[in-house]
Amino acid sequence: MCLNPERVLISDVKKVLDNRPIQIKKKEVTVQIYVPKKLSTIIVRGPSDIMKEENEETFEMYFENEKKSGGGNIETIDFQAKENAFYITFTVEDGMCQDVTSIF
Repeated sequence: MCLNPERVLISDVKKVLDNRPIQIKKKEVTVQIYVPKKLSTIIVRGPSDIMKEENEETFEMYFENEKKSGGGNIETIDFQAKENAFYITFTVEDGMCQDVTSIF
């Protein structure tokens, strides 16, 4: 089970952890904290002459290049004309769900 930090307060997570071991239908379950994908999203803003949808591929190639940008695999890239910005969401790797015992 993963807990979404947007919907659960840290104090609630602590309460859940304090009640371990957790059993549901007489079976022990583990609890993990879930890091939602949107935490792997960056917003890129810049001069209006380059912040254009037609430059999406250029931004994608730059941010997928780990040597140039430190980025990685991109899941989605979305240009928002009203904001003059690209929203770039990186692929969430395994391990984004962590065992709560390693955090608390």
